[in-house]
Amino acid sequence: ELLVVIAIIAILAAILFPVFAKAREKARQTSCLNNCKQVGVAFLQYAQDYDGLMPQRDTGVAPNRYAWTDFLMPYIKNSQVFICPSENTPHAFWNTRAPTDYGYNFCDVRSTPDSQVRTPAAYGLVFDWPVGCIKNVTSGGGCHDTCLIPNGWTTSRKPPHNEGINVTYYDGHAKWSKAATIHALFVANQLPFRNL
Repeated sequence: ELLVVIAIIAILAAILFPVFAKAREKARQTSCLNNCKQVGVAFLQYAQDYDGLMPQRDTGVAPNRYAWTDFLMPYIKNSQVFICPSENTPHAFWNTRAPTDYGYNFCDVRSTPDSQVRTPAAYGLVFDWPVGCIKNVTSGGGCHDTCLIPNGWTTSRKPPHNEGINVTYYDGHAKWSKAATIHALFVANQLPFRNL
């Protein structure tokens, strides 16, 4: 009888552990979504203080070269907000005091006043992406020449949240999307990456 009980417990454990793991990841996804929402609010507050413009990708030169996350720190005041709980390997790029697991779609945004953003609810600002900056491949000048080369969520690196990522949009809202869909839009240079 004891063996039967042990067998039943083992079967139940085998059934329930994947369910628990999925529920835990769903909780992390929600926590990350909240982070993305807070980052979106900080972007909007920054733009309100700087004549409708979003922050630059970075400023200064080494050893005093700081990243976009540093521009948002006065509004967020907590560097943990920039870290995805499912990734937890933040990019410590340049001399930033706030490493991040999120990528800033900065190319057009940094020089486009908010009044010229055509579809703010569909134009992405921040993505669960494997680099700290995302280059708009059609942009010229310093953006095209110097930004980190963008990487998508390929088969060699699994997206952080149930085959998907969280995206913060220009109007401040954030939502989960399938990583494959977002990456295809990036390759096609469409919204949410371009101001169309």
